[in-house]
Amino acid sequence: MSLVEQLHITIQTLVDKYNPAILMDDEVNDEINKKHEQNKTIDLHIHDYGMNGFVNNSNSCYMNSTLQCLLHTYDLIGFLTDKRIQRFINPNKYESRLLVSFINMLYTYWKHSETVINPGEFKQLVGLFNTQFRNHHQQDSHELLNYLFDTFHECTKYEYPERKLDTYDEHYKTQLSQIDTCTFDCDLEKLINVHYGFSVINNIFAINELQELRCNSCKHLSLQIVHSYSMILELIKPRQIICRGKRTDVITLYTCLNNYFSQCEMTDWKCNECGELGGVKIHRLINTPSNLVITLNRFVVDQLGHTHKNINIVAYPEYLDISPYIYIKHDNIEHRTLDNTQYRLNCVICQTGSIHGGHYYAYVRHLNNEWYICNDTKTSKVNVQDVLKDDQNAYILFYAR
Repeated sequence: MSLVEQLHITIQTLVDKYNPAILMDDEVNDEINKKHEQNKTIDLHIHDYGMNGFVNNSNSCYMNSTLQCLLHTYDLIGFLTDKRIQRFINPNKYESRLLVSFINMLYTYWKHSETVINPGEFKQLVGLFNTQFRNHHQQDSHELLNYLFDTFHECTKYEYPERKLDTYDEHYKTQLSQIDTCTFDCDLEKLINVHYGFSVINNIFAINELQELRCNSCKHLSLQIVHSYSMILELIKPRQIICRGKRTDVITLYTCLNNYFSQCEMTDWKCNECGELGGVKIHRLINTPSNLVITLNRFVVDQLGHTHKNINIVAYPEYLDISPYIYIKHDNIEHRTLDNTQYRLNCVICQTGSIHGGHYYAYVRHLNNEWYICNDTKTSKVNVQDVLKDDQNAYILFYAR
């Protein structure tokens, strides 16, 4: 069974399970139907398809590199090329036109090879719905990616009936408070989906972390679920090694992950139970998304409010294991473990130059497992070692299970 066939079975399972009573308005519905009729013979496993460039519409390299990565996120393609996705698109969201434009561009991209596509319509819609991206100034791929995730989530979100009940929020807090004592009997993932709303984006990219804050004085434990679509890692102090014939400051991705998930003293935190200051924070993953997005925080603000770029090398692997960062229950009850903690690098967004005058480009892994560099209109084949060596410019990493 092919990957796309498996993904279509997945979406059918979700449709049958949640069966949202959501129908699109006639205009959006007709547009999608027309595109599917024109492209119903598309085969995403034909290796000659794809690898198209994008026109740079005045400093839009940040958008071009982001689009390249999303268009090579194959779980996302599996959902959006299935006609049943119509049942998830919310007609009451005007921004649904942005999602429709993206789907149209997806078909155009995968029906051609080695051509140049103008994403001008998509860029105009992004600017229409978000003034930050309306001008022709250089913007940031991370900010655009978060905006698209949020927008696509809202366009495809299914609100569970339970979410509208007055007693739901209290039930959510009660179940959350029982996590540490191992007494909760609900499906935690379902609980989170009900709380935030199920969507295509949540199903593919959502990162849910359990954050624990324990008071140093009364030992009261406060629990919170932190929901996001990308993990932002601080670049800690590097170590010096001899790299490529010279002494270089190097940080590893695992070092950044260890720092992110390490125990942290919160001296300014105030306990809600006793009112005293000081506590310890620790957090762990409670789910493993099918596609894990990691942003390396290269842009830092100093005490004077000036933004600087961290250009240290961050060595990242082709294969990533996140099992050390999965949430495990306390006590002697059988630990909660999660399968599928092994990931493979799928795409990388790179940024050269400064925050004010930089340039973005991307590396993507094609369906044929060959790597390509995508630099606006130009695309060319590279090997994986070329990708891993571009560790000084790597900015956003896309890993897929």
